[in-house]
Amino acid sequence: MMKQKSGLKVKVWMWLWLAVFGGAELFALEGAGVGEDVLKGVHNAKTSQAAADVIRSAEKEPRLALAALGMYLRYHKDFSGMESVDPILLLAKRPGLRDRVALVLAFNRGMRRKNDNLGKVIQHLAGHTDPAARELAAATLATLSCHRYITNPEVYPSLRNDEKKRVKYARSVEIPMQSWMDSPPGNMKSRKTHNRKMPKIPMGLFTESYGDTRVLATIAAAFDGSPEYHDAVYDQGRAQGTLAGAMLLYFSRQKEVLTTENAQMLFKAAFAQGAAVPIISRASRGPQIRTRFSPLLPGEVLACMAAGQLKLPELQSLVEFALAHSDTAVQIEAVRALRSYGLNEQSIITLAKFLPQASGPVLPDLCATLGLYPDARMVPLLLLRLQKEEGRYRLDLSHALASIAGHQEGGNTEEWIDWWKKTRSVFEVDRAASKKFWNETPVQTMSARSYGSFYGMSIYSHRLAYVVDTSLSMKGSRINSLRENFTQSLESLKPVSGQVGWRKPEVRFNIIDFGGDVVAMESEGLTDDINEGLNRVEEMPLTYGTRTYDALDRGLELEGVDSIYFLSDGAPYWGQVESWSSVLEALDLLTLHDPVAIWCVAFDPKGDNGKAMKTLALENSGLYATP
Repeated sequence: MMKQKSGLKVKVWMWLWLAVFGGAELFALEGAGVGEDVLKGVHNAKTSQAAADVIRSAEKEPRLALAALGMYLRYHKDFSGMESVDPILLLAKRPGLRDRVALVLAFNRGMRRKNDNLGKVIQHLAGHTDPAARELAAATLATLSCHRYITNPEVYPSLRNDEKKRVKYARSVEIPMQSWMDSPPGNMKSRKTHNRKMPKIPMGLFTESYGDTRVLATIAAAFDGSPEYHDAVYDQGRAQGTLAGAMLLYFSRQKEVLTTENAQMLFKAAFAQGAAVPIISRASRGPQIRTRFSPLLPGEVLACMAAGQLKLPELQSLVEFALAHSDTAVQIEAVRALRSYGLNEQSIITLAKFLPQASGPVLPDLCATLGLYPDARMVPLLLLRLQKEEGRYRLDLSHALASIAGHQEGGNTEEWIDWWKKTRSVFEVDRAASKKFWNETPVQTMSARSYGSFYGMSIYSHRLAYVVDTSLSMKGSRINSLRENFTQSLESLKPVSGQVGWRKPEVRFNIIDFGGDVVAMESEGLTDDINEGLNRVEEMPLTYGTRTYDALDRGLELEGVDSIYFLSDGAPYWGQVESWSSVLEALDLLTLHDPVAIWCVAFDPKGDNGKAMKTLALENSGLYATP
């Protein structure tokens, strides 16, 4: 037995030596068995030391190091010693990885054991002599509290919470769900996230001068809302930028009423960039790998969240002004805040001016708001925008139109325009019909011209990623089915020649296959090369492991992607997080201000696999299917 373990250790170290000293090209791809063999060595050893060795050595492959971190948190049994956080801190101090490590800490299953591993790790980090450790503690707490806040439908308006309300409504009035999903997902206890107990925020973090620690601690307190942090937040004094936005959000959640004057002052200060509060631009938060979420949210985002809580009339004009901000995250939160107010004449006019120029990622929230508060004057503007749109946001625009109409009149732009020409002179909004449609009908069930299909599900996007499971359990008939359907799907994306009256847009895509490896066909961005895709479909190897979250995260890193077609046959295994509940929670944050539709195909729909993939599709504007 000792000889077998020794051989495994040699194999692990062999791959590490190749990666660090002679295998940089292999690690750059993280394919060709490199990720699989290295992680298999950790899995076979079943020790946190083996995972820590990978973290220390894989400097040139951050994704593999993050997967090793997930396994370290799983295999490490005792976090009572300060040295237990050393590998965690080592990885977090690498450029651009602090927020990534915070997210893995927040949602990894190994941190949720009954002996309060996460609480122990945060205590060690907060009491560490290295100030970077204290910053990581604050980032982890901010990540956790942000997630609990945004998943609470009682306090935060979002598309995800819309879908929860639609399912609840459908159950209460017994609306048949078969038209868009074979059955609604079961109640997963893990999704009741806003009731989860938060670790305490150490008071010393509020006065830490290193890096972003003080600001992140204030953000954590703002999302948590506990009155016990009142003095610590108040003592921050006059602030600008992110710190001012966090203070405004915190005080907006307290029982004591924030004066209008103070609210306006903090709101305006949040939009002023203070030199003492470093703000990291969204484009440069992760120089090694693209980061879709940082707990260091811009002050403008936090201020708009606070305005949605306060609903002070005096702040409405300031929120409307935020729609002109260059950051789409700020625009999205401004729309959500106006929705919390309930649209009035002033905000309808503002949104009417904003609609023609709104960027794609803002459209889902904007259209949901216009559908919830139907106004016939928005129809011509929605039609004009629908004429210009080629991608999956056509469904959101159609949903807004149908909500105003009270039912779906058109399956494509021409049919909607024809309906409006015939009815505009006599049309009046039937608010009861509009509300019924909005409550009953998910966006993903709308009709539009399809650009292709995948396992019977229409492809409405012209910027998509396929994320497909090629783990060893897919062998035999399953991988044969995948290759056959995948080939048909890629062929369906080809341009249509000689078509009159409608031109199919150029569809760009990428393929990410995953098991123990996570391999993107194109290392960056998307391609329109169908032949390259067909070749990759035939070459995809089967590997040991199922790094579900790592693969979805890789797809979300791709610039321009607005839809993912995801296929899997089992539960997550290995990687940064290793449970369906953790995958769903991490994705809640990654898609907070970058909405991506996720369409799911489940080869093994039994138990939590089916529930989780239904939830994943439902909460991310996609549908769910089984072969």
